[in-house]
Amino acid sequence: MSKFEIYSLILCLIVFVLLVGVFSYFLTIIVKQALRQIRGGLEDEEIIKEFNTVSEKKQGKFAKIFDGIVNGLLCVFFAAVFISSLYINCTQDVYMDNVPTYRVVLTSSMETKNEKNKYLFDNQLDNQIAAFDLIATYKLPKEEDLKIYDIIVYEMDGILVVHRIVNIEEPNASHPNERYFLVQGDAVGQPDRFPVLYSQMKGIYRNEKIPFVGSFVLFMQSPAGWLCMLLVAFTIICTPILEKKLLEARKARYLLLMQQAEIAPAEAPAETFTEIPAETPAQVPSETPMEIPTEVPAEVPAETLTEVPAETLTETPMETPAEIPVPTSRFAGFKPTKTFYERLALSSEQMQNRYRLVVDTLLRIENVRVIEGKTQHTYKWKTHCVARLFFKGKTLHVALGLDPKEYENQKYVFVDLSETAKHQNYPTCLKLTSERQTRWSCELIEELAKKKGLPLLEKPVPLVEDDEKGFAGLKGRRKRKSFKRKLTLSPLAKERYNDLKGYLKAVEGIRVIEGRYQITYKYKNVPIVRFAIKGKTLNAYLALDPKEYEDTKYVFTDVSEVKKYANYSMRVKVSSARQVKWVKELIAKIIPQ
Repeated sequence: MSKFEIYSLILCLIVFVLLVGVFSYFLTIIVKQALRQIRGGLEDEEIIKEFNTVSEKKQGKFAKIFDGIVNGLLCVFFAAVFISSLYINCTQDVYMDNVPTYRVVLTSSMETKNEKNKYLFDNQLDNQIAAFDLIATYKLPKEEDLKIYDIIVYEMDGILVVHRIVNIEEPNASHPNERYFLVQGDAVGQPDRFPVLYSQMKGIYRNEKIPFVGSFVLFMQSPAGWLCMLLVAFTIICTPILEKKLLEARKARYLLLMQQAEIAPAEAPAETFTEIPAETPAQVPSETPMEIPTEVPAEVPAETLTEVPAETLTETPMETPAEIPVPTSRFAGFKPTKTFYERLALSSEQMQNRYRLVVDTLLRIENVRVIEGKTQHTYKWKTHCVARLFFKGKTLHVALGLDPKEYENQKYVFVDLSETAKHQNYPTCLKLTSERQTRWSCELIEELAKKKGLPLLEKPVPLVEDDEKGFAGLKGRRKRKSFKRKLTLSPLAKERYNDLKGYLKAVEGIRVIEGRYQITYKYKNVPIVRFAIKGKTLNAYLALDPKEYEDTKYVFTDVSEVKKYANYSMRVKVSSARQVKWVKELIAKIIPQ
């Protein structure tokens, strides 16, 4: 290896260590988040389904075998590729008898037949070599054994060249002691400028090659290839460790669920069945009590009493006593965690009113984001942590992104959650147990907005409520209608859009990209038009330069300064049949002829 390659390898190892550190940090965060979800009960249904359908022993055995096979095959493949690339790189200047030396062709001078080179067609020389082919070269024969049209590898100015011998000049007056070899590329119309000596030659090509593999070999010999190999090895090592940790957490959660249900995970609960005493007689319902004779009549022989078949005694069906319980499901004792909206719907009217007041105050912060989890709602402004709402029992809690130490000696009554990892960014927690606590929460939200410089509106953004579902449809933000929904609510816009849609689909090569709020049409990869609805009006954003149409008949708006429509800067409001006609004319100018 050269000094440059050694330097590149050392630099690659340094970058690898840095990347491993960064990846390890992010993987740790992801795994911790997954463990929190498992331990917090967000995946209970999946865990129960998984361990209920497949036994732990079979699942663990199959997973280990499958992971072992996959990891083994990957390791063998990448090790073989890496070793092969190193072997090619280290032995490209070493030639031994009958042992090939592999090298990558970097130019296309031998790729095709040039029409000027008549000798290629006359002698049917079809052993051309394309760029990035991996060829096998062998040790040079003796100088006198080299023939015309042999393909040799020679060195010129430190560069290895693969060309064909087209002429041999024997020693003469100009070069009495050496033979001159005239070489030329098959795709080149003229021979090389200088003749080649035998001492410059490195090897000979014998028509053995692997097409298109050379580019991959070059990549594996580069620092980027080394770095990829190291990262793949790191991934193969880390993946089983992380999977094992998550599997152990899922098993622990499963066992905890079984304990909560007071049921062993591998067998049905014995206590759900009660024993029926064998001596308890079957109850035969009747209105009058049955009289049992104490004496056997003399005319009935005693032996006839034993001749009655035993099965006739069981013909009367036995009623199941009321005290015998029906066996229940294995998970009958397990109660799934209620969602935030379910707890809110089950809470008192006073608690719901307090929730509305707090949410109205939060929604006064302009452009605040709501992240709705299963059991909690988090409010953020860009990267600023504002508040988190969650229930404990039947009480709503508001955790705010404020430092609790600043409010220790003030009127506010709160709980410090700074030591809890889950609420570390929301350490000041207030329980909404009274109207005063609700008022304090709203005051602190306003104070938080002023401290962090968040824009505060006079009125909150209106909430969307569903009268039929109560709080089940409460989302805590404005509900934006999709493009298709707006079309259904605007018959005229729908009619005009369908007209333009049919016109576009008639063009071969048009493809459609459907978004939630807009529809984009492209001709292959060329932007054509983007449709959106504002209010009840269809708008067409065309991929044209508005300056070119300033003094024309078309009525449009220049939206080139809007980043979203940088590639579709000419907006036309499709509010009439004439505007539909104009949009068609403009689309025809965009589509390549």
